[in-house]
Amino acid sequence: MKDKIIHFGEFVRWNRVKSNKTTEELGRLVGLTARRLIAIEAMAEPNVQHTTLAALANAFGFDPETFGEEWKKTPVPVTRRKVGPTTDEATRFNAACVAAGTTPAEGLRRMRSWIIEQDEKTQLEALSFIAPHRKGFTDAVDHLQDPAQAVVKRIGRQASRSAK
Repeated sequence: MKDKIIHFGEFVRWNRVKSNKTTEELGRLVGLTARRLIAIEAMAEPNVQHTTLAALANAFGFDPETFGEEWKKTPVPVTRRKVGPTTDEATRFNAACVAAGTTPAEGLRRMRSWIIEQDEKTQLEALSFIAPHRKGFTDAVDHLQDPAQAVVKRIGRQASRSAK
């Protein structure tokens, strides 16, 4: 039983895999993006709207009224995930996190908290640092940007160009 856990997201993932659906397919079925579905699959407890819970229940053939209790009493296999990025920086950061007894995600949160507690000079120095092998990259990329907001910006730029 040690390879099985009670976990909302793992329950959702387990049912998705059992129903032979990709995140994109299930997302379309329940009215979510694949990115949102992946985020839900990482949740230990459901932090979603009631309508999303009902849509997931219907997609998996559960009664929406009992779905909330089903995941709490159904142990599911733990997903074996990849360790993470394989870049040298990521590998070294992950190793530092393991040595500190924390996860890489928590390590990043702690780094952010540490930076904001520093004086302005230290903050500027830390946040201005660009590793020598990255000097060619000039634009910061936010991989967590809101896709809808990105579309609104793109359409706005296109409209302003065509108005000229």
